[in-house]
Amino acid sequence: MPDHTNNGINVSAEERKFLRRTFHRFAMPYALGALALVGVVMLSQDGSDAGSGVDEATITALEERLATLEGSLPTLGERMDQVKSDLAGSTQRLTALEEKRGQASSQDWASTQRDARRANERVKKLESAFEKAAATQRIDALAQRMQRVEEQSAAALAAARQVADAARAPARTPAPPAAAPRPAPTPGAAAPASRP
Repeated sequence: MPDHTNNGINVSAEERKFLRRTFHRFAMPYALGALALVGVVMLSQDGSDAGSGVDEATITALEERLATLEGSLPTLGERMDQVKSDLAGSTQRLTALEEKRGQASSQDWASTQRDARRANERVKKLESAFEKAAATQRIDALAQRMQRVEEQSAAALAAARQVADAARAPARTPAPPAAAPRPAPTPGAAAPASRP
């Protein structure tokens, strides 16, 4: 049974062990590395045994920091335990919710499935109606284009026929001027002699 605390989540004993091991595996090397780095820096500043420049106050301050770090490790472990217990509580609550959902009546499930099928059918009908309308619009647009092309080709064909007819017809030369009318015979004038 997971422990319940007011500060965190419920976790089981297995989860607590896992989180503690994980912390020791990942965070502990950094803490120890930081301590080793501090020690190396202190030794490098020392340089030699004579006249190191590190006084007792600095060493004491570092020892105090080391002690606080060592003291914080158990509190971090306790916090991890709290996180584990809170996690276990959440898992139990989630499991309870899933069990409640599993206990829902079969009628509810059947009606939900029926509603889903109906909604799916409505969507399919709407999609097919949209596709039909789109296809009809495309066909109408193609028919209009074909009509325009036919009209343009008919006009071009008529113009080409006119040019061809004009090219085939003989060139028309202007007609010679009409002969002047003969004067009408006056009375008493002799008629022109006719030739034999």
